[in-house]
Amino acid sequence: MKWVGIALAIISCTAIAPGANLASDPAQTKATDVDELRALLTAQQKEIDELRSTLEAQKKLIEKLAPAQTGDDLFSIPNAKKLGEVATTSPVLPPAPAPLPSPQASGNAVENKTPLSVRIGVADFTPLGFADFGSIWRSTNSGGINTNFAGIPYATASSAPGNLDELRFSAQTSRFALRMDSEVLGAKVTGYIESDFSGATAENVFQVTNSDTLRLRLYWVDVRKSKFELLAGQEWSLLTPNRIGVSPMPADLFITLNQDTSYQAGLTYTRQAGIRFAYHPTDHIVWAFSAEDPQQYVGTAVTCPTALSATYCGTILDTGSSAALGTPTTPNAAPDFISKIAFDGPRAHLEIAGLLSTFRAYDVVTDAHNTVIGAGGAINSNFEIVKGLRLFENAFYSDGGVRYIGGLGPDVVVRANGSLSPVHAASTVDGLEFQAGKNTVLTGYVGAAYFDRNVALDTTGKYIGYGFPGSAATNNRTIDEATFGWIQTFWKHPTYGDLKLITQYSYLWRTPWAPPASGPTDAHANLLFVDLRYDLP
Repeated sequence: MKWVGIALAIISCTAIAPGANLASDPAQTKATDVDELRALLTAQQKEIDELRSTLEAQKKLIEKLAPAQTGDDLFSIPNAKKLGEVATTSPVLPPAPAPLPSPQASGNAVENKTPLSVRIGVADFTPLGFADFGSIWRSTNSGGINTNFAGIPYATASSAPGNLDELRFSAQTSRFALRMDSEVLGAKVTGYIESDFSGATAENVFQVTNSDTLRLRLYWVDVRKSKFELLAGQEWSLLTPNRIGVSPMPADLFITLNQDTSYQAGLTYTRQAGIRFAYHPTDHIVWAFSAEDPQQYVGTAVTCPTALSATYCGTILDTGSSAALGTPTTPNAAPDFISKIAFDGPRAHLEIAGLLSTFRAYDVVTDAHNTVIGAGGAINSNFEIVKGLRLFENAFYSDGGVRYIGGLGPDVVVRANGSLSPVHAASTVDGLEFQAGKNTVLTGYVGAAYFDRNVALDTTGKYIGYGFPGSAATNNRTIDEATFGWIQTFWKHPTYGDLKLITQYSYLWRTPWAPPASGPTDAHANLLFVDLRYDLP
């Protein structure tokens, strides 16, 4: 552009107009031409400088409006902003949905990324969810849509469930949610509610109408201003591993990509009421602390002292029996306290978490209160080792935190004198997720959980506790699962959503502390899930 201007200036200055005075002084003519050329060059340079300034201002504006690309943008499942499928790129909460363009907006308006979002007052409402048609096959009959890892039946001659496979179709795993975003007094406010159809059902639900019951999964409100954040409501526990940050959004959690609604054996998680505080000193570091709903859990596997069975394992401790379902009778002493610090880089996430629980009981025989403290810790991480391939590691160890391992074992046992003793346990889930193509994702996970024995003698001279010789086969020592998955997106559109096929194969086995007297020493099962899913955009 600069050289074109100079050339034009030279041409205009040297052209001879018709009727010009050819007899003029050559020296005077040359001086005049040079002055005119200088003036034109100065004006042209001024225009060029103004143009450069305008372009630089436009470039800065574009960079400010465009979202910054992070390492996680290099690893994402197609059409990934769904319920619990893959991490978003936000450090804490995904960004609010883009507002609908104004009717007066020009044709250059940015394309709306959330076509279902509507604005009411000062808040944006965005529906989320998916419709599932799922099929489940298991080589043993454990029953239910979600797999009971701790109750896989033994293939003994006397066990019909252990010698029969099962097949079922269901739309029960379909899910819907609503997200609300607004800004109040300079603070970002986000509300989130999520439901599915896995609530308590009627006895004839499978005979005629398959009327699965709606239930609450999540319902919370989050307020963030500057570096501080406060969340309260029904949430995924802070102890649940994250893919990024400490966000409670399902897409930012590591709960695997499995179709099984029990996820993976060895995964630490709960969904329960709580209040959470978070502090963000930098864009890459966040610390959070939560107080969450406690529950003194022993399950049905623990054998209580004979004299204390009616009070301890009937009212004080949650046995998970049908008589106590839906009625919170456990006299919990204090919330479960959880703390987590997370570090995020362009292609890596690392977090360290700790758990503190309190258990208490009252011995009506000796008129004594008994209290014990439980604790646990977790180290979780994930790394993109090459483009499209991410490695996950999650490890948890606890004294009295077994409820967080999917409720697969007891938190405590009761000794003959009425005292409580925490059960030692450890678990891990490790695996790979690979973006094999634009619309193809392959997964592989290995999960394991170990529950230590905790044995005592009753006043009758018999064993009590968990894992003693001759204990029930439900006293599991280990539960292990290997899983492989394939997710294929057939069709997707930013306005209409997507259609995908989700498949999962798992091999599951559990080993008790006291195997049956005859038959195999462990129980095992093959699991196959095939699901056709339509996602909202």
